[in-house]
Amino acid sequence: MRVEPLDDIGDLLTLEDFEECVRTGMFIDYDGFGHPATESEMDGDVWLKPSTFERSAIDPRWTHVNWYNR
Repeated sequence: MRVEPLDDIGDLLTLEDFEECVRTGMFIDYDGFGHPATESEMDGDVWLKPSTFERSAIDPRWTHVNWYNR
């Protein structure tokens, strides 16, 4: 795990909001990717893709997703 401070490039979403965007098809793999995050840092080693997203696989310490839209 490589914990990094959040940057100002990605969009910070709660896990609930990200999950809803994935579930409704608002985010697809072509749109971008994300990293698990808190309000101040993210895991730079884990890449989240909408097609393989499983909330149960996310470490509970991560409450958000830093999303990078294409």
